[in-house]
Amino acid sequence: MRDATRTFRTDRIKRCIDEDTGEIISDVRAYLIKRYEESPERSRDKLVEDECDVLRVLLYLGKADGQLRAAEKAVIRDTCVALVGDSRLTDKQIDNLFATLDVPTLQAFKLAVGRLSKRDQSSRQVLLDAAQKMIGTQKAVHQAEQEAIDYMRKRFAAAGKLSATTSPRSLASASLGCAGEHKVQSPKSGRSSSEVAGRDSDWIATCHHRQRRSTGRNARKRREVIFDRRNHLLAEQNRVDAETSIGLNLDC
Repeated sequence: MRDATRTFRTDRIKRCIDEDTGEIISDVRAYLIKRYEESPERSRDKLVEDECDVLRVLLYLGKADGQLRAAEKAVIRDTCVALVGDSRLTDKQIDNLFATLDVPTLQAFKLAVGRLSKRDQSSRQVLLDAAQKMIGTQKAVHQAEQEAIDYMRKRFAAAGKLSATTSPRSLASASLGCAGEHKVQSPKSGRSSSEVAGRDSDWIATCHHRQRRSTGRNARKRREVIFDRRNHLLAEQNRVDAETSIGLNLDC
């Protein structure tokens, strides 16, 4: 098959022999999956699955001045090999991989850097070292490249300071843009936004339950009280979230 990747219907294969070893393969599906898991193609696919944001950042940085030069490609290839720990990855495989990627916009670059800033210090340093090597391949640094690496340094430095004073669990819940609630305490009210949301939702649910049981002339008055109270609590929650965001001082 000329050593190329092919798709097979294993249920239609009657007999299979490994020509290199002479082994007769009884379970063709398991054999092919094992070969794939041990192949450089799997390392390439794993690179896309696990390091997609790294690829985006490197591609943006390389294309920031309008062209991706050979010296910058060499740095990117070395970084990719180091990330997956597989020296069998060829230059052609990595070049073909990057050929399938669209050059990120500035906003997409910043979002990727933001997600990468949540990784551990060593992972951030590997990316930052690669970015500095790419810029170092040129005599003159383009303004867009300088702005990009300055942004990376700023975000990674902020992440380092935050992780030094925050436990991993609270960092995961406090980081802007991540899934879950903010449980950071408001400096003024002393109440977290999750506490506001939890207590208020319980109160509103109770009031609505009472409202459904209310009849007569008091029903309208009770509804007005509920709506006024809800608006007040929502405003309080928004204020707490705003104070929390300012306190974290994280860019998006």
